Amino acid sequence: MKRDIGQDIIPPRRSIRNLELPKKAKLFQKITKSKIVPEKANKSKKWLYLSIAVFIVAIYFGISALFKSAEIKITPKEETETFNGILTAKKDSGTSDSGTNDLNFQLVTVVKEAEKTIEATSEQKVEIKARGSIIIYNNYNTEPQKLLPNTRFQTPEGLIFRINS
Repeated sequence: MKRDIGQDIIPPRRSIRNLELPKKAKLFQKITKSKIVPEKANKSKKWLYLSIAVFIVAIYFGISALFKSAEIKITPKEETETFNGILTAKKDSGTSDSGTNDLNFQLVTVVKEAEKTIEATSEQKVEIKARGSIIIYNNYNTEPQKLLPNTRFQTPEGLIFRINS
């Protein structure tokens, strides 16, 4: 039997995967073969974006807290005018007519009282009596009158003083 020369050669398998693609097709293939990101990576990116957003909001509130006050200056308009006339001041006269030159006034008295209790910081025992001098008048008669030792005198305020000898 005669053998065919091409019979022992096995033709190569042809597959679409093994075909050479044009350059445009290769670019499309790279785009479609993008990496599939695992689910854990997606969650970590979400947390990253959320924390960045919270940080930006915190910075916004921090900056706004620095500029929370405003200073307003009001300068009134000043005019100088001269008045040549006679004014009459009346005490408690009520309302004055706009046609008269009456000024009404009231007398206001302000009384302020203050009281403060101060606690003692130390105590001392003093054995020396207070000393002083008084003038005694005898309105009863003109003769001198002898004062006994320990005679007591009382002031209008209620203080009592005693002479020693």
